Amino acid sequence: MGVTHYRLNLIQLLEGGDKSSLMVSALKRCATISYVDEATDTLTLDYWVNEATKEAFRENFDNSPLALFQAFQVLLMLNLYAVIPAIKEDLYQSTSHYVNETVPVLASDQRIMRFKFVRFTKQCLAEPIMLKQLSDGEHQLLHSLGLCLLFRNTNSLFLLDEPETHFNPDWRANFISRLRQCLPGTGEFAQEMLITTHTPYLISDSKPDKVLVFEKDKASGAVSITHPDYNTLGASINKITMSPIFGKRETIGGYAQARLENFHARFEQGADVGSLIDDIQRELGDSVEKILLIQSIMDEAKREKGEGQN
Repeated sequence: MGVTHYRLNLIQLLEGGDKSSLMVSALKRCATISYVDEATDTLTLDYWVNEATKEAFRENFDNSPLALFQAFQVLLMLNLYAVIPAIKEDLYQSTSHYVNETVPVLASDQRIMRFKFVRFTKQCLAEPIMLKQLSDGEHQLLHSLGLCLLFRNTNSLFLLDEPETHFNPDWRANFISRLRQCLPGTGEFAQEMLITTHTPYLISDSKPDKVLVFEKDKASGAVSITHPDYNTLGASINKITMSPIFGKRETIGGYAQARLENFHARFEQGADVGSLIDDIQRELGDSVEKILLIQSIMDEAKREKGEGQN
């Protein structure tokens, strides 16, 4: 079988004669200010985003946010134009996990296309902030939800690899709900989504037939795929964490667990029960493990006392 090569002429997309390819001209018409520096062959576009700007984008990009996004994506791809052919060939043919390190990262002022001074308003803040000021979690949330909104009117498959990595617990708990708000439930367009995750919150918002648990055999390396054997939708975080999905039996951290074991060892070494329980109550916060430890110490102390009286 022969090898089929697909090529996309980015320059033609920028300079072609049909309406869909006049990206730069359309962006210039939408700009508040445009300036060409003949000495450096640099085009600068400045946008003061208001209702008039948004209307200009709608008119010049067929009322399609996706078309505008694709135009920006084409321009950003041109940053790879400066990469020499030898490096590109090595990149395409290499099987190394570190191949991305062979692609040079151009300095900001050497890029063919770049965004500068992107500001926007944020709730609870009086002044606009720079995009760079957002946290990793905020960037990740905007990226995930933005893609869903952009492609909501298309037949698309979304692949989200641990999208909740930088989220706080509240954002993790509400992530699935936010995704559902971004995508239409019914209609002529269909969206499928595949999410990999290490948080039980996403599992709790999913039906068991939509959850796949991957487990790798340590000896053979074989990977098995199963569905949970209980209803995950609405299940508590502790239930999911302690189930075979994650296999975590404790609900507290490793250091706290070690402190619990140390307290139990002190009891076995003959420490005074009353003082020991006071120390446990003073040092450790409330948890199921703490309650079970205290109950276990008291039960064993009563049993030993009873055996001593007999």
